[in-house]
Amino acid sequence: MKSMVNRLFCKLKQFFQGKVGFGDIFIDCYSHLVNYFELQRKLRRRLFPLNKIVCGLISANDLQKYIRFICRYSTQGRRNAVGHLKDQQFNRNPKELHFVAQYLQEIIASVSLTGQFSMNGIEFWELSSLMVLGHFQGYGIATKLMHTAIESVRNKKIAIYLSVDSENYRAIKLYEKFNFQEDQGLLDQCLKVKNIHREKNRVLFYKNQEK
Repeated sequence: MKSMVNRLFCKLKQFFQGKVGFGDIFIDCYSHLVNYFELQRKLRRRLFPLNKIVCGLISANDLQKYIRFICRYSTQGRRNAVGHLKDQQFNRNPKELHFVAQYLQEIIASVSLTGQFSMNGIEFWELSSLMVLGHFQGYGIATKLMHTAIESVRNKKIAIYLSVDSENYRAIKLYEKFNFQEDQGLLDQCLKVKNIHREKNRVLFYKNQEK
């Protein structure tokens, strides 16, 4: 930061001497600010105690914490749905798995896996509702939580798919890191059983690299 200030004074001196224009000063300062904040972001991520994030299936004892999490995360429309959560029995249905990430005993992220239909002896489950509180984003929490969810069904005859906004590039990058890919042939087969395609969304299927 000190070097950036020194460079700014140097550029201002050159500006008053007529050696550089105002546009040159703006571009130089902007590039230094971008580099500075990027370094700060990388430092915060490196120092974040990711090993203290506990991921696993939500339990009945976590219901109140989950409601607090939903209220902190979501829009007014989701807040109106909180009442329905009070009557929900998490993970009582073997085809509905809800995973959460907790930090200091508070829920900061969640994701769900839900069985949708079967085809050719394989069950198709949808991965959905991946949510991470804003000030906890960018620290690898979503990656850790998704790894927990996928590992929980890896050895079962389950195919995982998800639907994502085609313009949500950040989410798509995360899913592709887990080897979620488009598969038009598989999508066409699935559409014969259930319409899993949503307007303006991409449907991605998890490709198990161990197979």
